[in-house]
Amino acid sequence: MTGIWNPEVWNSVGVVGLVVLMALLLLLSLQRGWIVLGIHHREVVGGRDREIAARDRAIDALTSRGEKLDETIAIQAKTIADKNAVEDVATKILTALHDRQAS
Repeated sequence: MTGIWNPEVWNSVGVVGLVVLMALLLLLSLQRGWIVLGIHHREVVGGRDREIAARDRAIDALTSRGEKLDETIAIQAKTIADKNAVEDVATKILTALHDRQAS
């Protein structure tokens, strides 16, 4: 057996060599992002939380605006319906008066 998996190679490595190897592996994993420090993780998650909160506020603002528009549209529809009813009654009264005068 040759290479890094050979037990004779690892037998010749001392404690200091193993510690240095583990330190290099730790630095490599931090550099490549395999391991993320808690400080950095909290910063990234906090940024995402602020972004989500801003989007939620925008959605809430648009929702409340939509509710106000719905109320306005309902009031306008009711006003138009009432106006049409008044116009229909006025038209019928005037028609009846006109018919009565004609006869």
